Amino acid sequence: MVRTSVVAVVVSLVAVAPVAAAEEAAGAHAHAPRKIVTLDGERIVPSDVTLSPGDVLQFENLSFDPLSVRFIEPEDQAKKIRCEYVGGKEKAPWLLFEWDDRGRLTGVVPPGRIASVCSLAPGRYAYLVRHAGSHQAAAEAGSRDEEKGTITVK
Repeated sequence: MVRTSVVAVVVSLVAVAPVAAAEEAAGAHAHAPRKIVTLDGERIVPSDVTLSPGDVLQFENLSFDPLSVRFIEPEDQAKKIRCEYVGGKEKAPWLLFEWDDRGRLTGVVPPGRIASVCSLAPGRYAYLVRHAGSHQAAAEAGSRDEEKGTITVK
């Protein structure tokens, strides 16, 4: 994995032709080409990324606060994305992306270093990033205090 500062978080998304098996070995993507998206709580750099099959996308959280990542497109994302925690049998709840009640993939990216591998089928994906815990409050208040990014998988 790419070495980053102490407050960096690495969440890997792997572009695949078919959606991958439920469990993958921790080093399965160690030598794959990488694209890095930096999150700092105020912006996403770069906000649009294109992946080829086998590429690994890393989200790095450079803020001091946990950030929430919520995929909003495509509508049928449950059929196109599979995520698993890598690194042992004991899984802490914040280390996994999970499906919300509307069928959208969501996850909290805390400061520090974790690995969660998500396999993405070809297509276009859109996601929102904001400070953790604020997606629901913002939705209720009608706020748009969030950043949007896109991922295109060839």
